[in-house]
Order: sequence, then structure tokens, then C-alpha cells
Amino acid sequence: MLIFLRVAVLLGLIMGLTYCKDPSMSFSTGAADARIAGSWRLIERRFPKDSIISYVINDTTTLRRDTSFYVTRRYPATPLQTLTFNTDGTLSASGSEMSYYYPIRHFSIDATYPDSLSLRLYINTNQANIFFRQPIAFRQDTLLITPNCEGYCFLKFLRVR
Repeated sequence: MLIFLRVAVLLGLIMGLTYCKDPSMSFSTGAADARIAGSWRLIERRFPKDSIISYVINDTTTLRRDTSFYVTRRYPATPLQTLTFNTDGTLSASGSEMSYYYPIRHFSIDATYPDSLSLRLYINTNQANIFFRQPIAFRQDTLLITPNCEGYCFLKFLRVR
């Protein structure tokens, strides 16, 4: 009976502690940099692709091999593929090509190094906010995000508003 009571109290404490926490882990990264605040439409993207190998068997074997490892894709105005950087440091993404950014809710601009800017993107995992960096560059109304990959990958955006 005493063991049952101890287990019941322990389970009650564990359940109480897990349900007391805020699952969204809301926090603020501060005001957004004016250069990035607003909505940006994806216009071009360069990313790695899988190699295609196929065999055609007739009397002889022919091997067709695609050795290009990167794809550059341009996107029309519709359907919209956008990232919206709000002035309060929150981020929202829309469009099927922006699914990578769906779980990211907060951002900030990291200007630690004077010759380059980085976008700090915060993701909530296991009730902790973890950030990762993606280098960015601005050219008039164009935003270039260069995520980490083995080659030269990028996402090019045009300012919508």
C-alpha cells in the first residue's frame, strides 16, 4: 500500500510539472531590423538534387547519367511563396516551397561580423529555443539567403511590401 501511494504521488508530481509548462515557449527577439521587415516573395532558388542514373537495354547497354548536382528554379508570382518578417521579431511562411520555414516562429539579424549579416532563425524543440544562422545579403529590393549546403545554394526574394 505504501509503495502504491509513493508511486501515485510521484506520478502526480511528474504530470503536474509537465502540464505547468508553456508548450510554445514564447519569447521575444526584440524589434526587427528595418531592412528585412515586411513580406518577401521567393523568385529563385538553387538547391542540390539527386543524380539520375538509368539503364536502357537493347542489344547493348546504354548508360545515361546526369552529372549536374544543383537545380536553379525560378518561381512565378502565383502561387505565392513568401516569408514575412514582422517588426516584433516573428516570422511566418506561406507556400509549398517555404515548408522548411514553417516551424520557425522568431528571427533576429546578427551583425556580429562587420563584413556580413546573418539571419538568426529560432526553432522551438524539446521546450527550448535553439537558433541557427543563415547568411543574408540585401541588394535594393532583393534579399538573398544562403543556407548551409555543400555547394552554393541560395533563396532569392523580392520585397512585396
